[in-house]
Amino acid sequence: MTSRRFPVRKFKLRIKINTSLLIGGQTSSTLLDAATAREASGVPIIPASALKGALRIELERLIKALRGQNAACLVSDPEKACSPQNPCTACKIFGGPGSEGKIRFTDAKLADSLRKLFTRRNEEDKYRQEPTGAGYGIRHGVAISRRRNAAQEEMYFNAEVLSPFPQECVFESELWLLRDFERDEEELFRAAVKSLEAIGGDKSRGLGWVKAELEELDPERGQGQPEARPQAEADKITLLLSPVEHTRVSGTKPASYFLETLDHIPGSTLRGAVAKSFSDSLPRGWQDEAFKEAFLKKPTLFSNFYPTVGGLEPPKPIPLSARTCKVYPGFNKRAETLDSKESHGTRDILIDSLLVKKGREVGLPLFLDERCSFCAATLKPHPPGFYLHPDQQSGAGGARRVTTKTAINRKTHTSQEGQLYSYELIDVKREFDREHRVRFVGTVTNLTPQLREHLEKLEHLMLGGSRGRGLGLAKVRVEPFVEDQEIESRVDGFNEKLRQRMEQICSAFSGSKEVVDKLRQTMEGRLFFSLTLTSDLALLPGMDQKGLQGEISQRLDLNDLRLEKTIARTSIHGGWNDALGIQKDLIPVVCRGSVFVFSCTEQEKDTLCNNVPKLAEDGLGLKREEGFGRFTFCDSFHVKRLEQR
Repeated sequence: MTSRRFPVRKFKLRIKINTSLLIGGQTSSTLLDAATAREASGVPIIPASALKGALRIELERLIKALRGQNAACLVSDPEKACSPQNPCTACKIFGGPGSEGKIRFTDAKLADSLRKLFTRRNEEDKYRQEPTGAGYGIRHGVAISRRRNAAQEEMYFNAEVLSPFPQECVFESELWLLRDFERDEEELFRAAVKSLEAIGGDKSRGLGWVKAELEELDPERGQGQPEARPQAEADKITLLLSPVEHTRVSGTKPASYFLETLDHIPGSTLRGAVAKSFSDSLPRGWQDEAFKEAFLKKPTLFSNFYPTVGGLEPPKPIPLSARTCKVYPGFNKRAETLDSKESHGTRDILIDSLLVKKGREVGLPLFLDERCSFCAATLKPHPPGFYLHPDQQSGAGGARRVTTKTAINRKTHTSQEGQLYSYELIDVKREFDREHRVRFVGTVTNLTPQLREHLEKLEHLMLGGSRGRGLGLAKVRVEPFVEDQEIESRVDGFNEKLRQRMEQICSAFSGSKEVVDKLRQTMEGRLFFSLTLTSDLALLPGMDQKGLQGEISQRLDLNDLRLEKTIARTSIHGGWNDALGIQKDLIPVVCRGSVFVFSCTEQEKDTLCNNVPKLAEDGLGLKREEGFGRFTFCDSFHVKRLEQR
């Protein structure tokens, strides 16, 4: 198969710092007005967005000097920016509204020889780096009263900056050329690099003066021997994504200047990234028959990818049936320590709530006890999160960081008023060793041979938003798919525990023999099973529980299927179509973690166990190729978490 190399070319941008440096937006301080950007380990960085913005301004200045003031658009003003169909040279290289640029920037990192000045190994956690506090200085300033030629009252300010070094202080950034340069674009870009003299804030006060150099990298440099990868099953794989950079993945775009991120990589995001990478490798791109076979005729199914810090087992969302103490919340019971607060643990109410419903139907005065077993406080739904096993919560969920950006006024070369915005990012914990950073695990099924071959050879993917500004790069590794071999044992365990709890209720109401016998009769001959959503379930507008029950009954080939209990939440889901550059339609969804309990006749047990694996692999509802409609059959969480612990 003939393929195009990706990226087309690679460059190394070397930034030599000649003075102190102040680049804001990523670090906050309660004692200082501003602080320069740095990693959590304390090592300073130059964000990719700062590099991209500074070089774009230089390129626009050169273009206007050579070709006139109208040769470059005013990209910070949507009304004056050029259209994606007719971009100016600056928008072709750096991107513009609705169009991706040709060059991808990464954060410029400090040379290895100087990193030890800023960071050291944490004494308690050997896998984590922590700041030393060295290498930074505080610059003080005060505004001057033009009338008195003296200090202006209440106008004192300060900033923490990167101190100048007696030896060379060099930052290095890797640039990827995603598409070939046209005509004189490369000469203009190299000229912009050479003319870059300052970067960051307070440039007119002597900060941020630099010398920039651009070097093209040998495409074979540093590659060595290709990594040996395990052979996957024909059309099913487990995919491991190891982010190299922080990642931003948003759903419905808010009407504000704060852009939130999801806590996982949606299947739709990964599907789009793989489709882009696969089309770039094909001779005819999107029109190639191999692409149509993989994504249109026989759609490949991508699951959601959830965060974990070790192992290859995909984490699962905590079910909506999980309850924790309102006063002392937490996944597992623990005493208070210096590092953590006291917790009374979590219990699952699915089986008990089902029995309460069945008991009330026959006249038993049952109620669900939603009080803490240890302090009698009210139980509340467990906050969103992930777990690996009923006794082990995933330690990767919830890590966030916020970075602030601003557009630059082309006339004053200062921040543009009304153009300040903030990104929420998934923090990949770069201060930890690589093997202890956040990773994302999911599955890809229904693969075509050519797409599987492409994924096995693929090294990197670019995910989410702001990909050209140092966000979203992840390493890719293919692992064998693990089949679910415990279908029958889990359904047996679920029904055994359900009947044990029922007998406890019957013993408590032994004086009401007639009513108790009715409860036993309603349960007799029925096989109960649960479906716990591990991703949102997309439904047709107007589709209700009966419609869902009908789909499951048909696909499992069950003649007497009943919906017994539901613990669910609904929402609206949107998104962005990167290929077309438009927003996706909003659709109603049943949220992940929702639980449905069904029952069928005991004679249909073999049919159920034979058909569930295929249904779990393909999913339910709409948009299954984008990760919607995935579930766990008879999740052990509902059985092993009946008691609070």
